[in-house]
Amino acid sequence: MTTPKIKTVSIAGDRWYIDPLTGDKVPGVSSVKDTLAKPGLLYGAVKVAANYAVDNVDTIKALALTDRDAAVDLVKRAHTRAWSKKADSGTGVHGIIEELLRGHKGVKVSPDQRKYVVHYAAFMQLFNVKALFVETTVWSSEHKYAGTLDTILELDLTPEQVAAIGAPAVGSGDNGRYVGIVDTKTGASGVWAETALQQVAYKNADYLLLANGKHIDMPAIDFTAALWLRPEGYSFLPLDSGQATWDAFIGLRDAYYWNKQVDSIGQPLNEGAIKKQWRPR
Repeated sequence: MTTPKIKTVSIAGDRWYIDPLTGDKVPGVSSVKDTLAKPGLLYGAVKVAANYAVDNVDTIKALALTDRDAAVDLVKRAHTRAWSKKADSGTGVHGIIEELLRGHKGVKVSPDQRKYVVHYAAFMQLFNVKALFVETTVWSSEHKYAGTLDTILELDLTPEQVAAIGAPAVGSGDNGRYVGIVDTKTGASGVWAETALQQVAYKNADYLLLANGKHIDMPAIDFTAALWLRPEGYSFLPLDSGQATWDAFIGLRDAYYWNKQVDSIGQPLNEGAIKKQWRPR
């Protein structure tokens, strides 16, 4: 198992990965995926802000009397504060799982995290899980993207489970066991369809990239899945990683690159034209 620490930079608010040897830069899979419209997130953000405003009317009113901009900022960022707390909790659980998969002992677990860990351990036992790679960077030179996958796992599947996920009759791992890219999700809202776009991008990457620039061939991947992990239990959910999903991701990648170009609008043809400073979107 390897956790490469590939350098990334923020470009126009998006994460781009940098090849440690060549210096080549490509956008992250998550940034490409975010090209997909998410009206549900907009509705959720507005709802959180509205609830915060109603629940804190006196505080906001008092602040607005002395600093209107601060009051507006307090309300409009309510969803960021609320979602950051949930993200921090999920990040903590992911860190513990990573330690466990590496076989580290004495990992500190809070009472709130313990339920997640117990259910993850049950998942590992039921499917006889072996971690091949954890938090590993993948890179596609052909399609110009990179990303960091959660895990590549080798595990046992029953014939019924194999049929359900459309895996080959014999897996690509040792003794015919199955190899899958598995992403753990801890959010209360469950697993969203866009997760399949993320995992199919990882599956079709050219290679794994280590921090020293070394390339490792992508192992044969039999399936992709999401593990929805919650305090009350877990669901092991197969994800579509077929041609249609792959084509959809490539379409988003094309849209992402187009959206970042600066030359889609030409120079004015008339004299005395009004001016605007164009920037990448």
